[in-house]
Amino acid sequence: MLKSTSEVAYIAPEVLRTKTFTYQSDAYSLGIILWEVLARKRPYYTFMDVLPQSLLKMIQVTGMRPALSDIRKLELESIEEFIELCWHQDELKRPDPCIWFVHLDRHCTDTNRNKIIGSYEQINYEDIEFIEAIGSGSFGIVYKAKWLQNDVAVKIYKNRKDINFRHEAKQLSRTNHESIIKLYGICDHNGSVYLVISYAECGSLYNYLHGDEHNEYTMARALDWMSQFTQGINHIHSMKPRPLIHRDLKSQNLLLTTNYQKLKIGDFGTVTDLRSLMTCERGTAAYIAPEVLFGNKYTEKCDIYSFGTVLWEVMARRKPFHHMENPNACAMINQASKGERPPLDDLIPRCVELRTLIENCWHQDPEKRPSVKQIKLNNIPCANISIRALR
Repeated sequence: MLKSTSEVAYIAPEVLRTKTFTYQSDAYSLGIILWEVLARKRPYYTFMDVLPQSLLKMIQVTGMRPALSDIRKLELESIEEFIELCWHQDELKRPDPCIWFVHLDRHCTDTNRNKIIGSYEQINYEDIEFIEAIGSGSFGIVYKAKWLQNDVAVKIYKNRKDINFRHEAKQLSRTNHESIIKLYGICDHNGSVYLVISYAECGSLYNYLHGDEHNEYTMARALDWMSQFTQGINHIHSMKPRPLIHRDLKSQNLLLTTNYQKLKIGDFGTVTDLRSLMTCERGTAAYIAPEVLFGNKYTEKCDIYSFGTVLWEVMARRKPFHHMENPNACAMINQASKGERPPLDDLIPRCVELRTLIENCWHQDPEKRPSVKQIKLNNIPCANISIRALR
C-alpha cells in the first residue's frame, strides 16, 4: 500500500503494476531525479495533497510527469529531451544504461557546466500584506509587508522584463549566509515583479551613522559590525563554481537588525560573477575602487577597497570625502584617481593597527590589498571607546 505521493514519484508506472524492476524502470527514476536536481523542487510538488493512488492513476493513464517548464529557464534543451526519453511512457523507448553517461557527458558543455541553479520560491501575491512604503529607486518601490506572518521587505520592479530584477533574484538565490539578506521568493502580478526579502527593522548602517538621532556606539560594536561584514564578503567571494563580486558595497547597502546588533549585506542588483564582463557604471563614487571608476579590468579586490572606505566611515563617524569643498561624484573620482582618500586623521580611535588596515584595503594597487580572508580585526586594540556623532 502506497503511503505518500513521494513513493509514487520515483517509481516507474509499470513497476507498480508488475512489481518487477528493470533497467528501463531505473531510467525512469533517473529522469525524475535529474528533473528534481535541475528544478530544485519536489516531483509533483503541486500534487502533494492528492492521494497517492489518485496521483498514480494520473501518471499511468495520462502519462503526466513533472513540469518541464520548471527547468526551461536554464535553457538546457538537450537535457530536457534526455529527461523526456528517460521517463517515456513506453519503457522500451527509454535509454539503455550503457549510454546514460554518454548522453549526460555530451550535454555537459562548458556553457552548461557554468550555469547556476538558484533556488527561490514562487510566492502568491494574495499572501503578501503591504504595510507601508519604506524606499524607492529607478526600478520602483520597496515596501514593508507581511508574508505568511513574517515581516518582509518587498522590492517591486515596475517592469517584469527588467534585467536587474532577474539578475538580483539569481544572485541572491545563490547565497545562504546570516550576514546576507535572505531571498524568500518572487511573484508576478499585473505586469510587475516582486522580490520578497528579509526585512531589516533597524534600517541602514548609513542612517544609523549619519541620521538625526546622533546614535552612540562603542569601538567594540563597530568592530563586531565589520567582522560580520567580512564574513558576508567572504561568503560571496568563496562561492563555487564562480565567486561573486558585489561592486556596490557601501553603508547604504548594509542593513541592521536585532536591536542594531546584526549586520547584513543587501542590494544584490549590481553583483556579478567574477568571470563576467566588467562594467564601470556600478556603485557610488565615494566607495568605488579607482580601477572600476576608469573601466579597467577588476577583481574581487574592488570589494576590499569598498570595505576599507566603510571601515573608515564607521570609525571616523563622517561621510567619505566630507573634507572636500564640493564633494560631488566627479570631484571624488578625480581625487581617488590621484590616490587621495578620506583623511585618516579623522579616525576617532587613535590606533596604528586600524590605520594600517584601512590604508592596505584602499591601496591604489589592487594586488597589494588583502583578500577578505587576510583581514584581521581581532588584533585591533578594542578599548571601550565611545564613537559619538559629530554635531
